[in-house]
Amino acid sequence: MGCSPIKAARELGSERRETVRSLSVAGAGDLRGAVLSTRGPGWTNQW
Repeated sequence: MGCSPIKAARELGSERRETVRSLSVAGAGDLRGAVLSTRGPGWTNQW
């Protein structure tokens, strides 16, 4: 990589944060869609 280890670690950390954020957003959307499609509106009204 040719750059300092501190800079490399910082770039790696920010990349991982972005990946985690996008994964959690996608996972939340998938979960919400799965719950709505499998249970239906009647199930969600019980909460």
